[in-house]
Amino acid sequence: MPLTVLIAEDDQDYGRFLADLLKGAGYSCKLYTEGLSVYKALKEKSFDIAIMDLALPNFSGVEVMNLTRDRGRSIPILVISGHNSPEVKQLTKEAGAAGFLDKTASGSTILAELARLSGRQPNG
Repeated sequence: MPLTVLIAEDDQDYGRFLADLLKGAGYSCKLYTEGLSVYKALKEKSFDIAIMDLALPNFSGVEVMNLTRDRGRSIPILVISGHNSPEVKQLTKEAGAAGFLDKTASGSTILAELARLSGRQPNG
């Protein structure tokens, strides 16, 4: 059974890239483009892992992670963002992110990090 991934990304092109990449690697995924819908989905649905952008409309990725954690929901969250200063990385770690990649990361790097965070064997 494929792992289910929530993708939180407001850039439609990058979101499609991530969805296509994950589907090609055997993941099931659902794309959300704004923070409130991401928060509601994490609260109401079951996902194995999440990919979170930080610059989302309504609620930022950090706000979504904080709200979700405060509600007792816990899944591995991989932050993929163009904002990659040490301060931002620390903020995401404090909010509960399990991993952080820059948006320039290759598809293979993204898949390897997802595999690591989910305990899944790469390419399997």
